[in-house]
Amino acid sequence: MKNALICFLKYPDPGKVKTRLAVDLGEIPAAELYRSMAERVITEVYPLENDYDLFLFVDTTDNMERYKSWIGEEWALRPQSNGDLGERLQNACQWALDGGYDRVAVIGSDCVGMDQTFVEEMFTTLDNHDYVIGPSTDGGYYLLAMKASSPWLFEGVEWSTDSVFETTVDKMEMRELKVKKLEDKVDVDTLEDLILLKEHLPEEHFLNHKIDEMVLNRVTLPDDARHLYD
Repeated sequence: MKNALICFLKYPDPGKVKTRLAVDLGEIPAAELYRSMAERVITEVYPLENDYDLFLFVDTTDNMERYKSWIGEEWALRPQSNGDLGERLQNACQWALDGGYDRVAVIGSDCVGMDQTFVEEMFTTLDNHDYVIGPSTDGGYYLLAMKASSPWLFEGVEWSTDSVFETTVDKMEMRELKVKKLEDKVDVDTLEDLILLKEHLPEEHFLNHKIDEMVLNRVTLPDDARHLYD
């Protein structure tokens, strides 16, 4: 079985990533946080044992050389297609399946906590399921895996809303397909999400210190969250 893992990636330009979070933290700190999270994600899922191939699908508005100067030359970079998120996801998955891969999974670059073992187990789950999906706390999903072309899955979805995960699973279940739902992960779009992420991170996690520094330096915390930083 040939497996492809696709990670959607943006260049961490201030004002172009984590724009909702930037309202509270500022554009530069928000971009720095995204940069740190993206670097963590792609290094954690890097396939050291060649059980799957990793491809980074990058925003087409950015020059490929910028990405190479950021993360290095060794990564397999491809441009995302045009269209809304659904079209870009479908085209990326179709590219892998048309290219000879038996199974494909697509992830975002801002949900930490995945590693090679996590990815390998996820692909193994597809042996007995049609789809694997990982819900994020904002109502979307951080991972979607399949073993057959599924353009219908990306149609009629209101992207960037809290109904994305529910709508997607409903589409699968209406066709009586077997779906494995993974554990929730935090997708950081707002200050509240950032605080929730901190609650879920191990104390020694490197992002804990970064979150402390950014939040304490730039915002006034709500009373119900202040205990996290005492």
